[in-house]
Amino acid sequence: MQSDDLGISDGEETEVKKQLQKYARQRNFGLPVYFCECDQGPEATQFKATVTVGDQIFESSRSFNTSKDAESDAAKVALMSFLMENFQEASTPK
Repeated sequence: MQSDDLGISDGEETEVKKQLQKYARQRNFGLPVYFCECDQGPEATQFKATVTVGDQIFESSRSFNTSKDAESDAAKVALMSFLMENFQEASTPK
């Protein structure tokens, strides 16, 4: 499945990774580090990605046809996790 099949343009894919990089920089986590794993099955090559942000590792939600899509998904997983973490911190009574 290509990124346009998901309703995500190439610019939006890049934007997700940029947003994660900006968040990591604001939190002094250093730059996100991406790693892709390639599975060459009988039908097609599939990619899964992980991204390390600070001391946390996030994995793409599934396999993708391109490493770019897998990295973008891993970045999205990381951003959603940080968003939930921040929401929980903000809603905790002090």
